Amino acid sequence: MKLKTLMLAASAASLLTLAPSAHAAAKTHVFSVDEFMAKEENRNELGNFTFVWGTSPSGTQVGSVNTGGRPANGFHKDVQASCERALLNSLVAMRDAALAKGATKVTGIHAVNGLITNPTKEYICVKNKFMAKTPLQGTASK
Repeated sequence: MKLKTLMLAASAASLLTLAPSAHAAAKTHVFSVDEFMAKEENRNELGNFTFVWGTSPSGTQVGSVNTGGRPANGFHKDVQASCERALLNSLVAMRDAALAKGATKVTGIHAVNGLITNPTKEYICVKNKFMAKTPLQGTASK
């Protein structure tokens, strides 16, 4: 009986290794921060909270507010629309974390992976067939 169970387990394991991966290849995209912030629906969602892009925090620093990227649904969706939703998710998470620390703004916001040349004007989005993410780092400040 044990040999039969062992053979069944080995067969199942070999089938799983031959199955195609469920993860689609992720691609990195670069988009404009200004274009994102110019959209009224994004400004409305973020409220009057202040976000300062770049690599240098300013003001009285309260603590870091990093996000590994809050995912957005990207299945059969436009790349830019999915990435903007992912950025909005990340910024809302950063805002909420900063408010919980007593901060009034998030400064020094930039992409975690460092692939962009102008962190004050651009953000990175990693999108595959199913989701988009925009991992960010920033500092909660007063």
